[in-house]
This record gives sequence, C-alpha cells and structure tokens, in this order.
Amino acid sequence: MFFILAGWEWFRIARQSENRNLRRSAAISCAAIFLWGSPQPYKYLTQGWDKWRPVAAELTPEYRVAKWVESQNPRGRVMASGGTRYRLNNITSLEQTGGTFETGLRNRTPVHYDYQIRTSIGSEDGSQGADAVTQLKAMGVEYVVVHGPGSKEFYRDHSHPYKFDAILERVYAEGGDMVFRLPFKSYANLIRPDEIPRWARPPKYIGSYVAVIEDYNRSQLTTKWLNVNELEIKGSVERDSFVAVRVSWDPGWEALQDGTPIELTPDVLGFMLLKARPAENSTILLRYRGTTEQKTMAGVSGLAWVLAIGWLIGSWRRRS
Repeated sequence: MFFILAGWEWFRIARQSENRNLRRSAAISCAAIFLWGSPQPYKYLTQGWDKWRPVAAELTPEYRVAKWVESQNPRGRVMASGGTRYRLNNITSLEQTGGTFETGLRNRTPVHYDYQIRTSIGSEDGSQGADAVTQLKAMGVEYVVVHGPGSKEFYRDHSHPYKFDAILERVYAEGGDMVFRLPFKSYANLIRPDEIPRWARPPKYIGSYVAVIEDYNRSQLTTKWLNVNELEIKGSVERDSFVAVRVSWDPGWEALQDGTPIELTPDVLGFMLLKARPAENSTILLRYRGTTEQKTMAGVSGLAWVLAIGWLIGSWRRRS
C-alpha cells in the first residue's frame, strides 16, 4: 500500500520534471503497471457468483471439527487454530484458550502461548512439538485443532502442522483437518512452594511445573464447573502445599474451603494459587463475584439507559 502511494508520488514529480527522458520513463512505467493489471477487471466480471453464495454451516471444516470435539465431551480446554479459533464459541460452548475474547484477557500468558505454539517461534529445530505440548499441558488443554495444507479452511496458521504426530494421539483427520488429544486430569493440582514456577517463558522454565501436574503419586484433585462463575474442587489437601488452579486470576474471584474464605493469589503464569488448609477430604469453591469497576460501570450504564428512556418519554409528551 505504501509502495503504491510512493510510486504515484514519484510519477507526479517525474511528470513535472523538465527532463524529457524522465517524463517518458514515468509514462512507460505507469503504462506497464496498467497493462499488468488490466486482466483483473475481466477476471472479476467473469468469475461467476459461486464465491459469493452463502455456504451451509454444516459443510464448513470449522463446524465439522467443532461438533466432533463437542461430541467427545471434553473435560479440558480446546486450543483451536485458523478460523475455528474465532468461530468455535459461535458453534459450541467449549472452553478454549484463545479466540475473539483475547483482547479482553487480563492474563496474557495464554495469548503468548497460543502464538508460540502456532508459530514455533523461539523453539529449536526438532523441539517445536515438545515445547508446544509443554505449554498446552500448562494451560489445561485436552484437544488441539490443526488445519493442515489440505484443509479447506483458508486460514492455516500453524507453521509446523505435523509437529504433534510423533508426540500426541491423532483422534480426528479429514481433508487436512486434524485433532490431537492430550491426557487431562483436572484444572487443579497440589504444588509445593519450591515447585511454583518463577518464569512463564520460554517453555523449558515450566517443564517442572508440568511434571507436577502429571505426578500421580500425590493426592489428586477433581474439578467441576457448576456454572460459568463457579468452579468446585474436591480432594485431599496435603500439608505445606498450595492448590494450583489453571484458571486465570482476576480480582473478582473468591475462594471458600468448606465454607470458609481462603487466600487466593496469582502465579507467574497468571493462574491462581490457593492457600488451602490441610484436610483429608475437602471441598473448595471458586466463585466469581466481579470487581468494583465492573459493578460501577454497570451502574453507570443502567443510569444512562434510564436517563435516555426518560428523555425519550419526555420528548414524546412535549410533542403531543
């Protein structure tokens, strides 16, 4: 775009020049550009209307992949790529790591991880798949959607679409669209103070954190979403351990252990750490109450509606 603007400015300056050869050169260059682009109008006028006709959603790769993943009843998150990343929540209510809501995320770690996984930036040759899997496990991902070279999805943004083949189980493949599955247990696990990660990037710094997630020798915690604002965690809490929850921290969250409030802080990944009390069998409820800012702005919005409706009614009465 800038090159075109620069070219036209050069042509304008050259045409005003007293040098005849320079004016001729500018005219020939301009004519060459027009001749080069002259087939485009004919192409647009004769291409037909097929590309402009709406396509049934059921025939699109995004819809088919989304519905298939939904049929598996995943307990963890979905990391989708390409156009599916932006359309998944229009088709299903599956939890995903990124999409149209990314701009509103206070926690930017999932956004950075998604980008690194799709582009493999910062990974050495041969380690792209292993680095991506480490980041996926740290985000609580169970299914990964990849659109390969043969996919009809036009937005194929995985630089190494086959890097998961030797590491993960491919559970779906159709026309270049692939879905891989990761082992998933829970969004919460016990973690000792010396195991809490100090850095979120690069992937090698969270390897020990992922090892803790996959440690089956310690007490296991189960998680269940009661609704969009409440997450229930059940299990045994060991002494001198935190409960690490792979849900983004926000000031609006509160944590209750068996009905009693407990401390809740963010970790370096932007997720939550709960300072739970030791217990043989405990229930922790994470509840999102919202922030003062959200409630204040909701009040301002409501007041604006009341004033606008009142002004409208008053205007109608004055006219009558």
